[in-house]
Amino acid sequence: MHLVVCIIQAIQALVVALLLAFLPSGCDWPVNLYNYGTDYVIFDTSYDMCWILPCFPAISAVAEFVQALWSKKYGGFSRVDGLNSGIQGVRWIESMFSSGLMLWMIATLSGMSDVINLIQMQMFNVVIQLCGWHIESEFTISDVNSSDVRRLTWLTWCLHVVIWIPIFVHFGFAVHEVNIPTVVNAIAPVMFVMFSLFGILQLIWVNKHIDKEMCEMGYVILSFVAKTTLLWMIFGGARRDL
Repeated sequence: MHLVVCIIQAIQALVVALLLAFLPSGCDWPVNLYNYGTDYVIFDTSYDMCWILPCFPAISAVAEFVQALWSKKYGGFSRVDGLNSGIQGVRWIESMFSSGLMLWMIATLSGMSDVINLIQMQMFNVVIQLCGWHIESEFTISDVNSSDVRRLTWLTWCLHVVIWIPIFVHFGFAVHEVNIPTVVNAIAPVMFVMFSLFGILQLIWVNKHIDKEMCEMGYVILSFVAKTTLLWMIFGGARRDL
């Protein structure tokens, strides 16, 4: 399954990159930095946000290829035999970068343009991914239903919610101030649900309602669906309407 997802993601990244090369993107978006407490603008510029689109499926394709090779060696979706080599970190490192890019685009489309806020959001996301990696490693090695692991899982999920608070605040102001296309309106709520499902899946696994192989399969499917949905919502819908 890793190899199948790798091929599809690579094709998507290539197709979108080629389309962007030959079609006008229409995705110039502001990013700025103000001196705190004043109206003084340190810098205020714009960039073509659509060129971020092929990046996260391309990153995913590389990670899925590495995991496909590892799965072939150890069999199935389980990575327990390879924990000591650190191969379980491939997905978490990939997730740090790809989810960070996705969050950047979602926040920007929701009206967040201050570069400090965007960077802080990225740092929170890195902490969440590192916590998820630690939870998975500790729980897989000890294989006990530790209350500490469960508490850390809940804390990580709460941090995930904290990331989305400023996104929805900016989104709420933007909805009232400008006429936003329907597709753009749907991006933040839809992606919040999909991002939340990753934490819910880990909670289900930590509480031993599913095994490791089923949890890993769920991660692969959720990751593919979330990336593909955001990719084509922006390229096929929001990009056209912005």
